[in-house]
Amino acid sequence: MFLYGCKRFFALVLSCLIALCVFAVARVSAFCKFSAYEGTRTFYLYSASSQGAQTQTLSFWDMNAVRGESVRFACEKGLAQTLATDIMERYGATLRFTERADGTQSVYAYTEKWQDSVMINGVKVNLHIAFSETEFAIGSPIIFGGF
Repeated sequence: MFLYGCKRFFALVLSCLIALCVFAVARVSAFCKFSAYEGTRTFYLYSASSQGAQTQTLSFWDMNAVRGESVRFACEKGLAQTLATDIMERYGATLRFTERADGTQSVYAYTEKWQDSVMINGVKVNLHIAFSETEFAIGSPIIFGGF
């Protein structure tokens, strides 16, 4: 009888651990706003500013601390502007303003799909797209670090 009770207990513990792992994987993938894009992914923890910690991999313990995300990748020469437009359409974003500096075009937009945002010069922004001829980055609420 004792062994039967131990088997049931361990089966219950194992089931709970499996459920926890499935939940963790689902939560991590839910944080990836840009999962359709392959590249170097960075998560911003604790703060949606350059003051926040940055990591390229999420642990289970990081999930409640995520405040933003970016992904960087190469793109074919001449396709960056089209890709930027496609991304804005995909997320239902409205253009707020653009900047150009040192060969990099930055597009700042806002989408109702995400709650997190930052104010830049009095304008609410939560989607930042930056690109040069062959490099591309997407971030939410904005991209931190050099491009």
